[in-house]
Amino acid sequence: MKKRLQINVIISAMLLVGTICSNQVWASSNVLFIFDVSERMSGKFSKHTKLNDLSKIESTMETFESMVETLPKDINTGIEIYGHQGDRDCSAIEIIHPLAPLNIEAIVEKLQMLEPDQGATPIAKALEQGGEALNRVKGNKTIILFSNAQDTCGGDVNEVVSLLKEQGIIVNVLGIDVNEDEAIELSSIAEGSGGEYYFTSSIEELEKSLESIKEKIEEKAHKGKVVFRDDFIEKSLSSQWTVINPDTNLLKVDKGTTTITSAKKPKNILHLDVPEAKDDWIFTANINVISQSMQEVFELGISDKNQAQKVLAQLNMNINGNLVLKGIKNTKKSTSHFQKKLISYQSKTIKGQLDFLKKHIQSITVKLEKVGNEFVISARLEQSNNDNNPPSNWVVLQKIKSAQFPNDTFFIKTYRKDTKGSSGEINLKWVEVETLE
Repeated sequence: MKKRLQINVIISAMLLVGTICSNQVWASSNVLFIFDVSERMSGKFSKHTKLNDLSKIESTMETFESMVETLPKDINTGIEIYGHQGDRDCSAIEIIHPLAPLNIEAIVEKLQMLEPDQGATPIAKALEQGGEALNRVKGNKTIILFSNAQDTCGGDVNEVVSLLKEQGIIVNVLGIDVNEDEAIELSSIAEGSGGEYYFTSSIEELEKSLESIKEKIEEKAHKGKVVFRDDFIEKSLSSQWTVINPDTNLLKVDKGTTTITSAKKPKNILHLDVPEAKDDWIFTANINVISQSMQEVFELGISDKNQAQKVLAQLNMNINGNLVLKGIKNTKKSTSHFQKKLISYQSKTIKGQLDFLKKHIQSITVKLEKVGNEFVISARLEQSNNDNNPPSNWVVLQKIKSAQFPNDTFFIKTYRKDTKGSSGEINLKWVEVETLE
């Protein structure tokens, strides 16, 4: 298979993104791609030219890789395959990439390892196992099935599809150069689940089909409603903000940025009133990090009126050379937290760390999501335009569960851990609150 150039991220070797199990991940949209890797995929499309003489598997994977690179970054994706073992083995079904936040490099690496084999096509069983994986996550759920044949293992496809529909799982199907009988079964899978069927007999048709599927994924990826957004384009904060412990010398709103100068004792704590966000929501902020003393702490969270209970996402600018993301839950009785290192600056000096941030990191997006009684904290590094690279993948912490969750006040706070040295700044670029259906 002709390999595509993988995206090189300058700091990828320093990102410590742990493996995330599917039952630890929530996203508004979850997509499981199921690929037929049986022997027939080694043949060529019936409509192929000398300029495009790749096999079906090569054409499918290459086109799919291009599509994946343009998917929304805040979705969960997984990959399941079948037909990849010889002897017509109907049990040869494998999830080679569990559902997790979109990781383009990992997906491309797995796809480039696929080779067609003389396996069976256990479509019903593959759909059933795919449904079981999707049922372990929350959010809307879609299966995209790429198949070159109908079920050859005697499975009851209609029964499985009915079950998937009951579970709210839609199946979109791409028939890869199939005959009429095969097309009837594959199209019935899509129609029975509320999805769509696409017939492809050339790479051009495949590209058009995947473009249509990408648009549907994008539509589903944002099922929420933005109820608050502030890009700080005015010269003062909007009326929905309340400033606690104000110090006008340390707070400035101008030209699309709210700048908070850090102090040992937190000043200018921003409280946000969003009455519409009383159920499930996403609270997100984007901050600029290039002018720091490397002692700053940034917090984004939700609390009760008395601050006795709160759940928050915390960024620690560590003078030892690390940027750490923490998820913290405080109650009257206890405190618990989880953390992951986002990046290492490769320098122990403040100047070296600051130079690294100025060169490579344009901003950081921090997100706190509430779904039921669970909170998910995540962050993503937005790399410098000079690097000509896309944003890094989301780093997601373990879920925080709270039987009695605070849901009164959104807040943003910044302060300095050490009084020595000069103060740094946190530059808020934008803040958004989105409610979820």
